[in-house]
Amino acid sequence: MDSPRGFLKPLSFLGRAGGSAGSGAATSLKDRKAKRHDATGSRMNLLVDANLYILHLKDVSALGVCGLTDAPLAPDQNVILFLTDDQPVPVQIRWIRRTLIGASFFERLSDDTLQRVLRLYARSRKQG
Repeated sequence: MDSPRGFLKPLSFLGRAGGSAGSGAATSLKDRKAKRHDATGSRMNLLVDANLYILHLKDVSALGVCGLTDAPLAPDQNVILFLTDDQPVPVQIRWIRRTLIGASFFERLSDDTLQRVLRLYARSRKQG
């Protein structure tokens, strides 16, 4: 399957129930492909069809993010997430439950990038 606009194929992303998005299969925490890090209280900018929205984070991992947004989104839609103010990253919306979404990165975040993001958002949570 070719990805639109030259994006890479999205990484496999585990939904809240585990397994592939929408499978509904229960999977234990040890079977997850990446550890989720709590990011409650942090925000990232989300660019959807040339409009900027806010994603209120729930958690972040090397494979994707989960959070709340009022952006008009659909499963399999490709959008831009700003990990930091100057770092746009393409993501694919994997699942939506009302205003809670799960999005996967097209490339796994490096350990350095993930640690930088976690430090940044840990700082913003303490200040906010």
